[in-house]
Amino acid sequence: FLYEQSSYAYLEGIYQDGILIPGFRPDSLEYTVSLPYGTTTMPTFTYKEGIEGQNVELEIIQSSKNKQVHIFTVTAPNQETATAYSVQVEVALNDNSRLKKLLVKGTEFNNFHADTLNYTILYPIGSSKSNFATKADIQVIAEDVNATMSINLNGEDISIQVVAEDGIHARVYTIHQEIELSSNARLSALYIAGTLVRDFAPEVTEYTYYVTDAQPSVNAIAEDSTSTIEYGIYAVDAPYYIYVTAQ
Repeated sequence: FLYEQSSYAYLEGIYQDGILIPGFRPDSLEYTVSLPYGTTTMPTFTYKEGIEGQNVELEIIQSSKNKQVHIFTVTAPNQETATAYSVQVEVALNDNSRLKKLLVKGTEFNNFHADTLNYTILYPIGSSKSNFATKADIQVIAEDVNATMSINLNGEDISIQVVAEDGIHARVYTIHQEIELSSNARLSALYIAGTLVRDFAPEVTEYTYYVTDAQPSVNAIAEDSTSTIEYGIYAVDAPYYIYVTAQ
């Protein structure tokens, strides 16, 4: 007598550390198991044959540093029909996109904190923009060595983008560069009709000057060349104002 061998090539179950993987069905062939970041020990997968006489071979492929694929090839008793199940194991990559250190021209940035994204460098009054930091002056160290970083110059601002190892989480740190504006709105000299006002002092803002009907020339000189001077409207027996606005 000749007996026809079964062509059934499905498993009854695939088990992760002894527990049936969620959603398993004999006719569903692809599964994904996600593991948290930091997992160092991979789970053990076992199987249960669908019927007696099947032949099952297991192959483990390391597709990347955080992914393994477990392939179960099931051959039916008739040695002709085969089915392949795949279980992809993925260990989550680090989502840390924080900086550990930020240095400008070799000096650690004051008050740096990984969760603070915006900073300002304020240069002294009278500084030149040629003193501003450039991309080459910036050094950064990420909390996670697997994060990727890029430094860009946007006008006078410097941006540092940190992309986490997972390629999803990212943050941008920005350094604004400004020159401190002068608050000096004082005069260094005040001339009326070409003569320095008597007893002139920069901190004194009121003077008395006797004139005829003709308007005398008035010339004010600011202590700070970046300030602006506006002259009021002349009228006899009325105050005459000189407005000095700091930078």
